Amino acid sequence: MTSKEMEARSGVPRANIRYYEAEGLLAPARSGNGYRDYSEEDLRTLEKIKLLRRLGVTIEALRATGASYLQVVAQGVIPLSVTSVVSWMLYMVETNIRDATLVGILTGTGIGFVFNLFYKSFRYDVAGLVILLIVVVVICCESVSNYVRRRIL
Repeated sequence: MTSKEMEARSGVPRANIRYYEAEGLLAPARSGNGYRDYSEEDLRTLEKIKLLRRLGVTIEALRATGASYLQVVAQGVIPLSVTSVVSWMLYMVETNIRDATLVGILTGTGIGFVFNLFYKSFRYDVAGLVILLIVVVVICCESVSNYVRRRIL
């Protein structure tokens, strides 16, 4: 199979595949015209390499293999920090939704403003609907956050 097919089947970018070749982890055969010809064994080896990366092979281990600065950043630093950044962003979205409700009730802006408007005008049916909507939005946000955390983290 060609480099493009290998990339499509494995999900690993061609630049990374070539890096693994340069490090001696992959050794594809060459066709008559000099193109790489990957085998199923090469695909299985690449899947093992992906698994090792997911298990958290350290940046020091990458440096020991002779990886350049950009390769260390792309293969080590970014994957290690993505989980923390995503977790922090999800936490901030959740707290901002909850805080916007409280701020609106206290200061007259934000999500709570609509609730406060109907509550003070004795429209309890609509105020109850606003509360129900806020609860649904918070639960949806929490569900999406839990799903993303399970998938990424």
